[in-house]
Amino acid sequence: MDESGTHQESVALAVAGYVFSPADADNFSISWGRKLREFGLPHAHMTDCANGFGHYRDMSKEERVNVQNCLIRAIHDHAEFGCSTSLAYHRYRQLFGGSRFDHDAYTTALAMNVVSVNKWAESNGMRDKFVFVFEAGHAAQSEADRVMAAIVNSPFGARYESHEFKDKSEAMPLQAADMLAWHAAHHIKRREEGHPNKRKDFVALLRDFDFLLELAPHHVDIWRRMMEDLDREIVEKVRSKFSDDPDGAARYAREILGLNDRD
Repeated sequence: MDESGTHQESVALAVAGYVFSPADADNFSISWGRKLREFGLPHAHMTDCANGFGHYRDMSKEERVNVQNCLIRAIHDHAEFGCSTSLAYHRYRQLFGGSRFDHDAYTTALAMNVVSVNKWAESNGMRDKFVFVFEAGHAAQSEADRVMAAIVNSPFGARYESHEFKDKSEAMPLQAADMLAWHAAHHIKRREEGHPNKRKDFVALLRDFDFLLELAPHHVDIWRRMMEDLDREIVEKVRSKFSDDPDGAARYAREILGLNDRD
């Protein structure tokens, strides 16, 4: 999985990813690595490809379109399933960030994708476990790391093998995830600007069985209310459980929040 649209002015943040079998991940890396060498590129980065920036700056638009089409073909040849979660980033930042139960928008979208992957596996009768690989370097990486570690004891733990954070150059399938994340976030930006239809390259990338989830501003509002309800529920449970032991309640609260005795 990779993310797009994380800058402060972004209309939408998207986290997207693809499921590969181990063999297909290797085959994708081999075939796509060969194409990158032909194009003279160290790696693929959709933002730069779309705008002619970075390593794409000396390429014509036609050449950049060719790079994108080759990556789309490689994805179609090797990826079993694609999913994306995008959300109204500005609204999320307005409503989240001050409570102990708040999560960064990146972490929320990442967790939603884990749910999507598990539902896809369940609907296809799969018993496989997943190694989740994320692009390294996001500001909320440590938070995402804690959330992924907690999945072991969640309803999705049976399919969790491990997770890790890597650079795109170390894990080439992340370059496929980068493309899907960019298109998902960019489509919402274009729609806000009055262009409701998906770009042709986005349509070409998507397959009928890929899954896109979008949390519009009113969905973010609902999510905030759900978190507030959860907050009140937990507080009431703690009060009830430790009605005669205030010190025990404090210890329990510190344990939940990961705080030490000085906090």
